[in-house]
Amino acid sequence: WRGASASVLRLGAGSASQLTVYSSLKEHLVGDGCADGPRIHVLCSVVAVFAGTLCMQPFDVVRTRVMNQAFDAQGRGLLYASPVDC
Repeated sequence: WRGASASVLRLGAGSASQLTVYSSLKEHLVGDGCADGPRIHVLCSVVAVFAGTLCMQPFDVVRTRVMNQAFDAQGRGLLYASPVDC
């Protein structure tokens, strides 16, 4: 379960940013007169994935640090006790 808490933070940030950017951008484009169709869906999806990637990257670094650190005999990390320590 090493890095599970950091993974939960990552997924929360990624999902929140992707859903928010997709719906906000689509609402804005359709409100400005763009026809709601496959092109709008693809454009909004690409922008939302890009935003999600930007938001998840810091959490990926934290998760990698927590998972790859050395552990003692009891399974406690030697460098970080939790994602907040990174």
